[in-house]
Amino acid sequence: MITQEYLREHFTYKPKSGLFVRHSTNRPTGSPHPKGHLLTTIKSKQYYVHRLIWCWLHGYYPEQIDHEDGNPSNNRQANLRATDNIGNSQNSAVYSTSKTRISGVVWTPNMLAWQARICVSYKQINLGFFKDFFEACCARKSAELHYGFHKNHGRQI
Repeated sequence: MITQEYLREHFTYKPKSGLFVRHSTNRPTGSPHPKGHLLTTIKSKQYYVHRLIWCWLHGYYPEQIDHEDGNPSNNRQANLRATDNIGNSQNSAVYSTSKTRISGVVWTPNMLAWQARICVSYKQINLGFFKDFFEACCARKSAELHYGFHKNHGRQI
């Protein structure tokens, strides 16, 4: 694994712009990955730029790094936070296949009602069935606050 010492010898990080500049070329490093993260090659091995930046700043590699605004190429220091898989999932966009465009709110035809649910620590929790769509959305948003989900969770993409 690349160390903080190596990274500081060969790169400069610009926290306000999020650019990671290679000293040898004096140019920002990183090419877009299909999912939007920037990748760079060091010693014939590919690395995610945001992970290298975190190590450059803090001296270690966390389990995961979350881009708070959901933009995987925005590597500004204020947009990066160390987290784990659960914390990362609590800051995800609504699925593109969602018919309601609200995370955890679905129409349940056999109940003729809107169901609100939330997944916490890999466990699905039923928040109830509601005749009114707005009430189901409110139940879901209240649960997100209660369980400490990130304020950007469920954003539209």
